Amino acid sequence: VPLFRAKGLAEQALRDSGMAWTILQPNIFMDVWFGALIEAPLFTGRPVTLVGESQRRHSFVAERDVAAFAITAIRMPAARNRTILIGGPEALTWRDVVAAYSRASGLEIPIERVAPGEPIPGLPEPVVELAAALETYDSPIPMERTAAEFGVELTGVDDFAQMRLNPELQA
Repeated sequence: VPLFRAKGLAEQALRDSGMAWTILQPNIFMDVWFGALIEAPLFTGRPVTLVGESQRRHSFVAERDVAAFAITAIRMPAARNRTILIGGPEALTWRDVVAAYSRASGLEIPIERVAPGEPIPGLPEPVVELAAALETYDSPIPMERTAAEFGVELTGVDDFAQMRLNPELQA
């Protein structure tokens, strides 16, 4: 995937630069992907469309959690010249995410499936390609030790869905 290659090249250039560095490698952002694949259809009364059987597990992470790691890393000498993988508190399938939104909304959310490479209603082709790529691998990231080291309380999918559907709950 060209995006992943570009990120890897940028990280290597930073490591080779001679400057002090910290690379944060967040996994799949809840804010972006849940918005595109779950919230947009939910808010427009359409079924959620998932790629394949949606059995791959990913440690989805909230943007605000990544920001908390970044703020802490600035003040933390142990973060210097280090690559930090960042994920959410557990590895979930897309079906797990839809279930969390069902619990948060109190609605039964209909799911349609497409084969990898088939269009997903409302999404541009590059996003469809990335969504299909997510169904080719698992990306669990054990976060207990890293979250404790940085003092970050990770946002779980149920809390995230509640906050997104009820903005008044956001802190």
